[in-house]
Amino acid sequence: MNYIKRNNALLNILILSSFIVLSLVFCLFFMKTKTIYYGDDMYYHLQRINELIKNAKDGNVFVGIYTYTFDKVGYPLNLFYPWITLLPFVLIYGAVKNLTVAVYLGISFYTFLTLVFTHWVTFKYCHSKSQSFITACIYAFCSYRVIDIFARFALGEFLAMTFLPLVVYGAYAIIKGNYKDWPFLAFGISFVLLSHLLSTLIYVLFLVVLGIVIFLVSRQFDSIKNRLLSLAKAIVVAATSSAVFLFPFLEQVLFQHFQQPSKMDMVEQALIPAKLLGCSINNTVGRTVGGNVYNIGFVLLFVMVLGIMYYKKMDRNYKIIFVLAIAFFFASTTLLPWAQLEKTPISVIQFPWRLLVISSFLLSVVGGYEFTMVTRNKNKALAVIIAAFLMLIPWYSGISNLKRDIAKPDQYIAYHYVELNNNSFNYSHGAKKTAKYMIYLDQYTPEKGLPALDMVRDHLAVIGHKTVKLDNIKSGGTNKLEYTSNKFVNGTGITLPMYVYKNLQVMNGNGKKLSFTSSKNNQIKVNNSFGSNKIIVQYKASKLDVCAIILSLGTWLLGMVVFMKRLVQKYCKMRSSKD
Repeated sequence: MNYIKRNNALLNILILSSFIVLSLVFCLFFMKTKTIYYGDDMYYHLQRINELIKNAKDGNVFVGIYTYTFDKVGYPLNLFYPWITLLPFVLIYGAVKNLTVAVYLGISFYTFLTLVFTHWVTFKYCHSKSQSFITACIYAFCSYRVIDIFARFALGEFLAMTFLPLVVYGAYAIIKGNYKDWPFLAFGISFVLLSHLLSTLIYVLFLVVLGIVIFLVSRQFDSIKNRLLSLAKAIVVAATSSAVFLFPFLEQVLFQHFQQPSKMDMVEQALIPAKLLGCSINNTVGRTVGGNVYNIGFVLLFVMVLGIMYYKKMDRNYKIIFVLAIAFFFASTTLLPWAQLEKTPISVIQFPWRLLVISSFLLSVVGGYEFTMVTRNKNKALAVIIAAFLMLIPWYSGISNLKRDIAKPDQYIAYHYVELNNNSFNYSHGAKKTAKYMIYLDQYTPEKGLPALDMVRDHLAVIGHKTVKLDNIKSGGTNKLEYTSNKFVNGTGITLPMYVYKNLQVMNGNGKKLSFTSSKNNQIKVNNSFGSNKIIVQYKASKLDVCAIILSLGTWLLGMVVFMKRLVQKYCKMRSSKD
């Protein structure tokens, strides 16, 4: 017995060590270039990380308005876009003092968590370490995840994928009656929400479908009360854990009206089935192909083909997982009537191909199961090594082609970030003037203020009836912007190039609080500066914001305490059985 436990401990150490190596390998080939290659949202997310780094240096963690980046317009991005899961990038930057290295190490960190979480929950379901290991590797290195971070640099969605395994297992555990495992759903969905709002919506949509399917197939209608109680616990804890973002977000959206961010034509964005299959076969992860490059990759397509071949031999639960994976795969295409669906609330997901994230995870689970079917009665250790190696070949081929294509200076997407210098990003290729269109200032601008967006971006104030450009704008690490102009001294009716949001306060250079109103374009308007040449706008955390911070910190701390307590209890139980 002791021999078996000792071997298990060594095996766990080996698995964790291999995950560390694999997570570094995931970024190694890009890290060696010492640049961050262009992705659709690269500039946007690098600015977000840079803002948090600048504020951290000033001792400010709760960033209400962006004062260093996003054109210094006091953009309240953290109040609308989840930011907590960016903090590891900030901490890593503090250690390495290089943003490029910090970004790649941050990606490696979340790849490591993806491997660990996927292995953990898969093992809880199947009790096979070899199957769990293969499932984790397939998911972490799947093409959609590579596309998300290296081709699109969709950092929020990429981070959300880390917690999808926890969400799915937590929901499954509650449905099947494993009531003690409801925290997987609670903290899983919470950290998805703290990463990306639209991913939360997609995952919840999938959970609804999963719940309906499992209930209809298994017909387990007993102990409904216990299931509902576990679900209620998960929802409450998810809300308290997410409060640090959720409460300030709700505070702002209930304060004034905003347009739906970046509304897309769902029919136009749906994938063409033939191209989806073609790009999957070719393992395309780049952006030089004309559209429809989003795919599941060669490995998962092979899993799909193998699943069709072995379907009759599959366990019933894996049959359900496989069918759901196929369903979401085709739901991302034009085969679904998106013309009708885009008129419904589901249109907020913007891109039907985002549903491929669900297929990618489910097919990874099926792939791990197929591995056990194919390698039954074979040397498991050797089989795992061979399978992992075979999975890495198409992955390496894909990123090699991606790196080659986006490094070509004659391509329209070929500029890439080199270094951060005086708060500006330098590029080896491409026109920097395009950057102003890549921060999407219109997304969280009040609807009434959209006609004045160009004036705000160009820092044009209106004093009396005259338009004045403000060139002296000082950033502050405590959520404030300081505008300086001699025109303020005797000016009246001063409209600043900044929008009104909840919890803002305005002061002059002498610290006197100034009352303000909202202009016709929802900009901050003060009557006068009382003889000061400075006007300071600051975001002050409300009592609700402070309560939200305390509530989330308390939930995380309590969750860690309970988790550690369970580990100690498990260890003590093992020790007592040993004695």
